[in-house]
Amino acid sequence: MGLLPRLVMVLSVYAALLPGGVRAYQRPAHVRVLAGGVGEVQTTVVADLGRAARYTRLAAAGDDLYTLDAAAEHVRRYILNGLPYALQFTQVMRWREGDNGLIMGRPLDLSLTGERLFILDGLGALWSYWGPDYTRAIVPLRLQSSQGTPVSVALHGTDLLLLDDKPQVWDYALSGGGYDTVPRPLLARPLVGPAAARLGVTARALLVLRTNGAITAVPWGQTSDIALRIPLSITGLWSDAARARFLVTSARELAIVGADGAVQWRAAVGGLGGETLRDIAVSPNGKLYLLTDTRILLVTARVPAL
Repeated sequence: MGLLPRLVMVLSVYAALLPGGVRAYQRPAHVRVLAGGVGEVQTTVVADLGRAARYTRLAAAGDDLYTLDAAAEHVRRYILNGLPYALQFTQVMRWREGDNGLIMGRPLDLSLTGERLFILDGLGALWSYWGPDYTRAIVPLRLQSSQGTPVSVALHGTDLLLLDDKPQVWDYALSGGGYDTVPRPLLARPLVGPAAARLGVTARALLVLRTNGAITAVPWGQTSDIALRIPLSITGLWSDAARARFLVTSARELAIVGADGAVQWRAAVGGLGGETLRDIAVSPNGKLYLLTDTRILLVTARVPAL
């Protein structure tokens, strides 16, 4: 190639990069541009949980974190004391532990409201743990013969929502400090498709996370479900009854999802190494925590508000 053709080619490329140039610069397809201009959020380690664990749930109170370990079959509380890392932990409950003559089943799910932690166990019992004074008590819960095996719980106002393995969602009204009432089914018929793993509550709908990483929404006041087309395989879910948007994790990403299932912001999560994200929780003071196979991480980057 002669000198003149080379010069023309160089000037053409240069002009394409200038504002108002001949054509817009096209970013290579392999470079991912994420909504909000955020490519990766940084994290710091809050607690190292150990290599033999299999953590599945995370809940964040004002100054405490709760985890459910499906391998050791216990629930632990990590105490922060105002610091960005856990100084100590205490055991909240474990499988086959006795309490006032009652034997606890395998812990299946956690639901936190303020400082009150509800724990659903594999025997269909509901336990209440009050963080400020470390007390635990069983909560009356009436199961019907028409219900399947309990899987997950969530609170909607004062009502308790119970997901079973059919899967159907049952609504219990609060009565006398417990849920010893006859529940009503929220769905016209059980959900079809992959098994349901857990519940979430937003201002617009009840959310059901499926075992294949998809989310089904049931708008309040309706009895039919809608499959949200979220382009992620979801591993963790955090929602708030006062907000329409919610947070999810995939194996290595964090995202904000709108009521219609559209991803409105997403970012890769730094500091994971070879680990996978398992769950997500937000504390009342707005701190965002992530659960991996063996650690609890605090997101140190600013994340858009819900």
